[in-house]
Amino acid sequence: MGCSTSKEAPKVVVFGRVGSGASSVVNLIAGQAVAAVSPDSGRCTKRSKPHSVAFQDKTFTVYDFPGFDGPEDRPPEEFPPDTGLVIICTKDDGNHVRTTARYLQTWNQKHDATVPVIVVVNHRKFADGWWITNQSYFDSPSCNMVAHACLVLGGDSTNLLRNLIAQYCTSGS
Repeated sequence: MGCSTSKEAPKVVVFGRVGSGASSVVNLIAGQAVAAVSPDSGRCTKRSKPHSVAFQDKTFTVYDFPGFDGPEDRPPEEFPPDTGLVIICTKDDGNHVRTTARYLQTWNQKHDATVPVIVVVNHRKFADGWWITNQSYFDSPSCNMVAHACLVLGGDSTNLLRNLIAQYCTSGS
């Protein structure tokens, strides 16, 4: 399971419901501001944009992808061929979490459900107990979730995300 074995850099798509902070997550992974972010929860990313990001002796192509509004929405564009990992972002909000989980299940039923998925919970003040309370929304086999991360203020989110990407999006495996 993981990224393709082609000579291209492994492809990671980052997206989520509008306002989930997916572009901020792209910036965390990159370690710098490469994606435009919105100061509010409105739509900021209108078209996907690839960013070359190197860490752990490897280069990845990390795509900042436009968000969705509801569980039945289609992405404004198709994911790149040979996408090796999907990171789907959600806010720490019950409605946001349920909509994100339903979207992921619907999307995977219509597309290649073999691509591993990491769920990233954004906008957290602390991580204690959140996943235990909300994990059931993502437990469906159709989600193909391999890991989750709760990003908290003051935490080492960049290394956490990079380690998960390196673990689940490895060429040749």
